[in-house]
Parts: sequence; structure tokens; C-alpha cells
Amino acid sequence: MGFFGGGQQQLGGGVLPGNIVSVLERYGQYEWNPQANTMGIGELGNLMAGLYPIATADPDRFLSDLATAVLPVGGWAVYGASRLIWELLSSTNDSQVLQNPAYIAIMDATIEFLRSNGVPPMRVRPYEWNYWLGKGGTITSWVPTRRTPSQAEAQITALRPGETRRVAQLTSQSDSNVILVRQKDDGRYAAIIDARQSDEDPRRSQWEWKSADSLYELYAEIGLSQQTPTYWYDRELEPFFPLPPPRI
Repeated sequence: MGFFGGGQQQLGGGVLPGNIVSVLERYGQYEWNPQANTMGIGELGNLMAGLYPIATADPDRFLSDLATAVLPVGGWAVYGASRLIWELLSSTNDSQVLQNPAYIAIMDATIEFLRSNGVPPMRVRPYEWNYWLGKGGTITSWVPTRRTPSQAEAQITALRPGETRRVAQLTSQSDSNVILVRQKDDGRYAAIIDARQSDEDPRRSQWEWKSADSLYELYAEIGLSQQTPTYWYDRELEPFFPLPPPRI
């Protein structure tokens, strides 16, 4: 399987590349954030095409050899392995995969990697979350959360008549979605999303996203919905994010 480079290790009826750990580290980073790493679409396609016949020919051996390679390393390698299993074997006999001790060990290590790095529940994939729940985990036990400040503790500057306040920018991109707050004619407060109309249409538009009776309640809803601090945020909104920024 020359597209991986390096040596090769026998695996059932095929081979597991000798540099599988470094490949899976890069693949894990790609799966986490496709825009922030160097794995191209062609290399990704070669990865899947090369390992699919091996994985499906002997899933148990594939899982065992994969676990042997990545568990001592952990981190991105084990996360990449969990994503690889999902991509290659999710359409096969689920019970055979889900009950395999090697799969369980890889998933346990993956969940620990995500939790130890403070990844919020909203960034966890559905199959990962279901695995966590199946092991007895809950949303409150995933990672420690901060207490929402009381209304007396919160320091929120009142909106001036007619003022629209920018309170959050979701990403670092110049065309990122932005969250605004303003008071409506009926006295309630609204959170407004300012965003591009679509990927093809860069014109921006605004629509009401949330509303509440007070700015305090609105800030609490915005913070809970985002879970972790956004790329940019108003300092008065910061205490309402229940989780710190993830470390990956």
C-alpha cells in the first residue's frame, strides 16, 4: 500500500501500513477541523480505498491491530482510529463491531481524549455521545460546568433606546455569523443573527433567533446555546458560557 509510505505490517488478508499512527493523527485532525490541516481530499480517498477491503475482510483482526497501534499513543491517533472505524465499518454488522473489545478500548480512549480536552457536548458526534450515554454518562457529568451568575451578580449594561449591541462573533472568518441584541417595541429583548444569506450569496441578512423578558435571561440563553466562548464576545457575556474554551 505504497500511498502511505514507510513499512508495512501484516493484517489478516491485507496489510496495515507501518506509519498508520502518523496517518491517523493527521486524519483525526482533519476530521476535527478540515480547514486547519494538510490532509487533502486525494490522500483521504486513498486512505479509505486502501483500508476498506482490509477492514471489511476481517473486522476483528483489523480492530485488534488498530488498537495495538494507537492505544499506546492516544490523542489524535486514537481519535483518528475511532473516526476510521466509523467510516469503514458502520455499515457492517454493528453488533460484531460494537461488542469487540478492541473497539470498546478505542472508544473509551477517544471519549477520554475529548473530555480531557474540554470538548463541549455540541462538538461530540452522535455515535460518540450515544456511546457515552450507554456507559452511564450524562450531559452534566461530561465535563465540569461553571455556575451561571445570578441576576444580582451579573454586570450587564442597559441598552440605550434604539441601540443594537454586538455581543458575539462565532468564528475568526471575516464573514462569520454575528450575534446582536436589541430591545423590541413590546419591551422584550431579542438576539439577532447577522449572517450571509448562503454560501453562494455573500449578502448579509438578519433574523430574530431568541427573545426574553430581560437582557439577563437573553444572555443566559445565548451562553447556554454556544456552550463555550465564541471567537469574540462582549466581556459582559463571558460569565454566561457554561464551559471554558476546548483545548483542541
